[in-house]
Amino acid sequence: MRGFAFLSTAGILPEAVADTYLRNPKKPRRMSISKDIENKINIVELVSKYVPLKKAGTNFKACCPFHNEKTPSFIVSPAKNIAYCFSCHKGGGPLNFLMEIEKIEFREALQILAKEVGVELRTDFSKETERRTDVYEIYKLVAENYHAELFLPENREKLEYVRSRGLSDETVTKFKIGYSGNPRELFAKLKARGIPESELLDSGIFVGP
Repeated sequence: MRGFAFLSTAGILPEAVADTYLRNPKKPRRMSISKDIENKINIVELVSKYVPLKKAGTNFKACCPFHNEKTPSFIVSPAKNIAYCFSCHKGGGPLNFLMEIEKIEFREALQILAKEVGVELRTDFSKETERRTDVYEIYKLVAENYHAELFLPENREKLEYVRSRGLSDETVTKFKIGYSGNPRELFAKLKARGIPESELLDSGIFVGP
């Protein structure tokens, strides 16, 4: 289905892309060891070790630990097990958060979290790393594509509609508001960038056959 995509690198998480990991019931996917470990981690407890959190509805918020700010833009979602800054766009799931906050590599972060949840690692780290594309990076690529599509000559009518709703070009650009055109073309474009088809389907953005 085509339509306006109010996704952005400033706001693709956590509500705009809900229930991310949609699965095909006919073809259940085998979960990687890294994802299995992440699912066992309590993101609130993990982040609380580094920054004090304040309850904000169903989520928690704090001033971002990755950059200086006075107004909290760092959101932790227990339901989605993510911690993300809407200002500097750092964070993500438990692994990404730990890698960025500790400035360590994937393997070390995985070992730390595995020990915390009592999981014995028996995996080929090279394969685990190769098949792992950060889903939030996929979201950013999709948001950028949607935003670019909105400004294509053939989509001028859609851009005018957005403007008619009182959104200035500055706002459209700031929040990367866009238009979702042909999903098959976008799927092919992302595959051409080297992202495996299985990971694109796991992102929840696309629906498999």
